[in-house]
Amino acid sequence: MTYRVHHYNKKNGVTYVYEAVSVWDKEKKAPRNKQVCIGKLDPAT
Repeated sequence: MTYRVHHYNKKNGVTYVYEAVSVWDKEKKAPRNKQVCIGKLDPAT
């Protein structure tokens, strides 16, 4: 399942948007998230 995550950077005041996918790690036998940055969030619009 793919979902979007917003991360706010306090140092420069920019919000980054990531597309995350939950995958199963066979070695650790636990779920992990893989995230890919898809861009910045524009506060004006």
